[in-house]
Amino acid sequence: MTSSSSGMGASLLSDSQVMSSSAEDLLENMTTQAENFPDMTVEEFLLKLRDEASARIMALAQDQVKRLREEFERERDELLGNIENKRARAGEEKAKAAATVKIPFSVLKIRVMDAEHDKEMTIRVGGPKAAFARVGRSQNKHYTEKGISLHWDLEVSTSHGQFKLVDGQVVFEDLGSTNHSYVTSLSTRAQTELRAGQTATIHKGDILQVGACKLAILDITEEV
Repeated sequence: MTSSSSGMGASLLSDSQVMSSSAEDLLENMTTQAENFPDMTVEEFLLKLRDEASARIMALAQDQVKRLREEFERERDELLGNIENKRARAGEEKAKAAATVKIPFSVLKIRVMDAEHDKEMTIRVGGPKAAFARVGRSQNKHYTEKGISLHWDLEVSTSHGQFKLVDGQVVFEDLGSTNHSYVTSLSTRAQTELRAGQTATIHKGDILQVGACKLAILDITEEV
């Protein structure tokens, strides 16, 4: 080697030499390459070797990082896709299970009577859509559509009471009415007074009195 730098443009090491050569092999390759650049000084040769090795190592490292990132993103997307699919399947299975669960309810056929009214109506008690059936003077849809509205009877409280299911039995609960509620049993003919929060089991043939109105229980059928 001389002090001239005319051979600075040529490549000294291949990628495989940079990444996989042992120390002894690399030293041997450096010696061989040095003989191919007789016009370079030792300092120039080593600087060129350093710069070229650094550049190739950086390029190879960046390429490896790119491949690892692509692999990571591919596996991540696959994992997220699997998780989403599992969630979707779990949601479908839950919906199917909910659809197959049948919640029992009771249908009451009731005759409403007072001095000026005599009419029959049917209400549903229990199940997911009608956990209770309200009775009162209110004209809210809970009374007019799902319960019994006695809006003309001034002795009936706005929210007088409600029918509901307790352990599969239809009961009537007084909701704190002013004039209370009364249940006359068909079997015993005994009358039970209900005050706020008190309940009584209702059977076919019983008579429920709220205000001036009497509600005769004509029939109770259980359905699912």
